[in-house]
Amino acid sequence: HHQPVAISVLEFWLMLQDIPTAERHPDLTAPLFSKVLNLIAAKIAYPSRFTTWEDELELDSQEFSEMRSLVNDVLVSVYFLLRVNFIDQLCSVANSAQGQWNVTEAILFCICAVAREICARVKAKGTGDIAADRDATMERLLQLVQQLLTGVAQIEHPLTLAAVAKFVGSFSPVWNDRCDLETILQLLQYLHKAMAVEAAAKSSTTSVKQILNGCSSKIVPVVVLQGEENIETNPIILSLVSLMQSAQLLEDQEGTRCVAEGCTRLCIRFKKPNLIRQSLCSILAPVLQRTQHTFNLICMQGSTLPPAELELAYQSLGSALRVMKEIFRFCDGIAETEAELTDVLNITWPRLNEISNSVPCRQNVGVFTELLGVYSQLMSSLVGLMYPHTSQIMTSVVQAFEETYYPCALECVAVAAEAYGNASAESEKSFSQLLGHLSGITCKRLQETGPRNSTQLVSSFFEMTRKYMLYCPGALVGSSEFNVIFSLAVACLVECAGERESSRAAALFLSLLISLKSINLSPQTAAMLKEPGGPLDTALARCGESLTKSCIRGLAGASPQPLWPILADCMFAVVLRVIQSSPTSEHTMAHEWVWHSLADESANERLSDESKQLVMNVLFGLVSTDGPKSKPMVKMLLTDFAKICKGDMSADSLLSYSIK
Repeated sequence: HHQPVAISVLEFWLMLQDIPTAERHPDLTAPLFSKVLNLIAAKIAYPSRFTTWEDELELDSQEFSEMRSLVNDVLVSVYFLLRVNFIDQLCSVANSAQGQWNVTEAILFCICAVAREICARVKAKGTGDIAADRDATMERLLQLVQQLLTGVAQIEHPLTLAAVAKFVGSFSPVWNDRCDLETILQLLQYLHKAMAVEAAAKSSTTSVKQILNGCSSKIVPVVVLQGEENIETNPIILSLVSLMQSAQLLEDQEGTRCVAEGCTRLCIRFKKPNLIRQSLCSILAPVLQRTQHTFNLICMQGSTLPPAELELAYQSLGSALRVMKEIFRFCDGIAETEAELTDVLNITWPRLNEISNSVPCRQNVGVFTELLGVYSQLMSSLVGLMYPHTSQIMTSVVQAFEETYYPCALECVAVAAEAYGNASAESEKSFSQLLGHLSGITCKRLQETGPRNSTQLVSSFFEMTRKYMLYCPGALVGSSEFNVIFSLAVACLVECAGERESSRAAALFLSLLISLKSINLSPQTAAMLKEPGGPLDTALARCGESLTKSCIRGLAGASPQPLWPILADCMFAVVLRVIQSSPTSEHTMAHEWVWHSLADESANERLSDESKQLVMNVLFGLVSTDGPKSKPMVKMLLTDFAKICKGDMSADSLLSYSIK
């Protein structure tokens, strides 16, 4: 195959496509590219003896994949020159090969590589040559798909089957425009069978989603016309249920989710509430059956199963929960029919309760994470329906967090705080108490392990407090543990010392809190936070120096560059807050904190005392003069400070700020 040589030659054709056809030599137009098409189809074909890459000794998989990736752009150029002749020529090559599987697969690869361009041509409006080419292209595609479908029994190699499946999905807009419902259902049936072949499963499940979405305008009116009665015997609904049943058996979890997404999005388009409700219940049924089966296996036989089989059962249960989450994810945005989804929630809730109440399931991180993922998705998608269940969910989450300290528990609380934390005064009080309790558990855990050894827990905790600040700040400020939370954030920023996610979460929370950024900040909460000597000023006075030192240290080299903007944000928030709260803008606590941080920081040895003083003068001058409007310039100054400490800039560049 000599792939490296072919890859080098491809660069010429990629360069040539940038030259307008009118400016090329006549020898470099359609006739030449017609020959190139045949060469590409031959070059990207698998060897006829190929089975799997594990058994392939002569062909390098990386070079083969790179070759196929590079030819895509060349194939687009060839198609624009040849148009319908592109398809005719490739089909002629396939016919001449007399059923060689690798040639058929390569031909289908080439056609799918330009599927978007071909679909655009089929939808093109125009007359003359455009109309003739459009109609001819449509005719060839319909002939090809019928030829492929009637020859299904002769397709033996799984890679050819995968290529046919991809072809079917890639041209779903064409089938939607020109095929009747019977043909579309035939395509779905073909993809359904192909799902059972491991090598074709990925292509088939992706194409199922494409057909269900791309051909929905043909499917939906028929379902709506047939009405709500006897929906259990509706052939289209039965087809969806059958697809969902088969998808549960796939090893490829992404494929299972593809099928679930396609089925759910189609059901949501049925418009009539009862149709949506009944169809969603129908496609959920196989998922719930799988959930029940694996849950019973774990509970009844878990103690006697070999460890490997028990782990497979946990993985199966987690996969079923993930599919359930996918279904509810696409229920988002249909709030006007939310009440009609009560039945959907009612058939799901008992299964979720059983898993939540099971100690083995709560203690398995995979299952518990997926369970909370379903809870979180339900609270996001079905806000009104889930409100009565919030207390029960939070009780289960807290119980599990006390047992396991899994960070995903805090992530679920964050979703609940966003959805319900500001719903009422009673709700705010409940979430405030919840935060206090979780803070106590988290502090105890971090004292045992150290923040540096529990960075995921740190990240999740401060992502949760950030959501509190954004959506229910009253619950945060009113918490009995407010001072503890503030001190913990500063301590984690110091201890985690540049670890990206935990440092980012702590710094972002502190920045939002100190700068009073919130979506739902009530006048009472704002007054409490702005009050001189209030809870925020008290916490800042106690921890401000450590916070400032941590930000300066991070900017001076202790933190990776992606953290610089958020550390600069945090620094600006501290300085602005102290200046605004002080009687005078000169000689404030912030002046002392920044100067001590600059003086004590060994990492910024590239700065002289004069340069450090210049940073001080410019920083406080900007904030004192322009207040909040100075933020862009302050962040620029602190970024330049970080670049100087890293050695990417000269300290002399600071002189430009003194001129400004």
